[in-house]
Amino acid sequence: MKHSILIALIAGSIFAGCSQAPLPAVKNAYGGAGRDNYYFWQSKNLYRHSIIVTDSVKIPKGFSAQPLCIGRQTYLVPTSTGGVAEITNDSLGWLFAASQFGDSSSMNALASDSAGNTIGTTQHSLFSLDAQGRLQWHDSLTATADPASSLSSPLLLNGKIFCCSGGGTIWCVDEKGNILWQDHKEQDILTQVAATPGGDIAVVYTRGEFRHTDTVTLLDSKGETKWMEEIPATRILQGPVISGGNIVVAGTRDSADVRKGVVSVFNLSGKKLHETSVDLIPTGLSADKEGDIYVSGSSLDVQDIRSVVAQLNTAGTQRWAVTIDGLLGCSVAVTKKYIYFPVATSSVRMLYQLTHEGKTEEVEVLPAIAYTPFTPIVDDVDRVVLPNRYGSQLFVFESDIVGKIF
Repeated sequence: MKHSILIALIAGSIFAGCSQAPLPAVKNAYGGAGRDNYYFWQSKNLYRHSIIVTDSVKIPKGFSAQPLCIGRQTYLVPTSTGGVAEITNDSLGWLFAASQFGDSSSMNALASDSAGNTIGTTQHSLFSLDAQGRLQWHDSLTATADPASSLSSPLLLNGKIFCCSGGGTIWCVDEKGNILWQDHKEQDILTQVAATPGGDIAVVYTRGEFRHTDTVTLLDSKGETKWMEEIPATRILQGPVISGGNIVVAGTRDSADVRKGVVSVFNLSGKKLHETSVDLIPTGLSADKEGDIYVSGSSLDVQDIRSVVAQLNTAGTQRWAVTIDGLLGCSVAVTKKYIYFPVATSSVRMLYQLTHEGKTEEVEVLPAIAYTPFTPIVDDVDRVVLPNRYGSQLFVFESDIVGKIF
């Protein structure tokens, strides 16, 4: 009886102090239109995990990007064979196959509009599904014979869809699939589109080579270039990310025969605010709502299988850096108190939970079948969710504070 009362009191205090923000009406991957990998919900320490098993026959080659949370324990998950799976209440709902329009290339991370329609891209096509997973329209935007033309994830903003291709083209499409405008330059683009709070579009043009000059560009919603700023002798690898009204990118620069990471921050007028050298090769970039930046990457020693996560403050000063054994090939997920990321070693795969001060709070071992090289998401019931790259499972970590006490 005493235990029951204590459990009720603990549970009541947990739920009372855990007010959840509602999901936005329009849902974009990677934390939203700014692509900062930030999730507003209050995550807690992780004490248990579960496996959502879908269908290995219908999803034979696993998932190709992070899930998109569209409701309480409901996710849209892209597959490696050009499909979209809806998983609701921890079971498979509907499954769409892009082979319906002749494209079975792997799917990118997804978006969802206020009517519940899904917007997705394969490597070469942009399409829309209704809330039941039925195809509404599709556009073949790039040539399947050109591997450099692979599309970015779609970005939904003010009733328009934006995406870019690695081959140098940006598209703006309306919600019925009509192309409103496109802009092409004879230079490759990093396949990420981010939006500023005012609705402008940020992209990165890259030469794809070290020691060359890459460019950060801001366009308005009509496709007109507002500014282009070069970063000399720098290969940009990550971004753009919009943080606190600033545009952030991360790349590498050679100095005295040493290749290091560099994080560059611009304001919305194109002025470079600061630039910071970091001892890693960037593989991910995130931010919190205080303007702090989290850059993740591999160790500078190529013979050392270790990874690094560093935090920079709003002035560009590195506050801390944590070195971790294993490979971290993605951005970290950020919440109000913690950051989360998966790490793989030769023998085990783990999910790390760090505080914003760089302290390791939890290290949870992933199931043996897990291969999860994607940035985790945090859903609106505080669960950290990772998809399996080579299997049809989602791995879910959540708090079980009562079980931890007893």
